[in-house]
Amino acid sequence: MDPALETNMSARQVQALQQIAVIVARGENLETIKSWWEKLITDVVTSGVQIDVNGLVQDVVNQTYIESSRDLQIYADKVNLYNRTQKEIRDMISRLEEELNSLGDDAQLANIDLQNALQKQQQLIQMISNISKTLSETALAVIQKIGG
Repeated sequence: MDPALETNMSARQVQALQQIAVIVARGENLETIKSWWEKLITDVVTSGVQIDVNGLVQDVVNQTYIESSRDLQIYADKVNLYNRTQKEIRDMISRLEEELNSLGDDAQLANIDLQNALQKQQQLIQMISNISKTLSETALAVIQKIGG
């Protein structure tokens, strides 16, 4: 705000001027803006403050620009936050997909190991069966030789 305007105007009038800039920046309808402006000008004139109307208008324009710049910065900060969050989520999804693929590979390897173990177990059972048969036949042959 123009320091000359600020020293001549009351705190309430300065606040009203800033509020006008806010409602202009927020895109309020023209009637609302005019109503606020008329109240401010009436207050300034009735208080006896000598003020340059063009300077006052310029100050509203400047304050509106500053206010809209703040709003733009807020939106830019939000967009940056959402972009960072989105990147973090995508990175996390990539890591989880890699982990899932790795687990899938590990599961396939474990399945192959299980099949190999089952095959060895079947071979062992077959070998035990063959040994059992051989022992049984040998025992019968020995018994027959001794018994006559």
